Amino acid sequence: MVPFLPALAAGFVSWDDEAMLLAQTGYRTSGVLRWALAALPEATRSVIWLYHAEGYTHEEIADAMGRTISFSKSQLARGTKKLRALLEIGTEVATHG
Repeated sequence: MVPFLPALAAGFVSWDDEAMLLAQTGYRTSGVLRWALAALPEATRSVIWLYHAEGYTHEEIADAMGRTISFSKSQLARGTKKLRALLEIGTEVATHG
C-alpha cells in the first residue's frame, strides 16, 4: 500500500489562500483539511492524495496499491463525498483524466 503523508496535506492550498482564510475566519485551511483527511481510512486518503495531489490515473493508483481500477474509483468517490460532508462543501470540483 502507498503510505499517506499527512504532512503534505497542506499542499492542497497555497500560502496566500491559507493567509486569506485565516484572516477572514480564524481557521487554518491546512489544519482543517488534515483533520478531515485523518477521518478517512488510510486507503481512501492514499487514493485521494495520489489522484488529486500527485495526478495519478486510476490505473496507476490500482497498480501502485495492488488493487483494481474500480477500487480506486470507488474510494475516490466515497472519500470525496465524505470530505465534502466533513468540510461542508457542496459544489462540484473539476477532475482530471
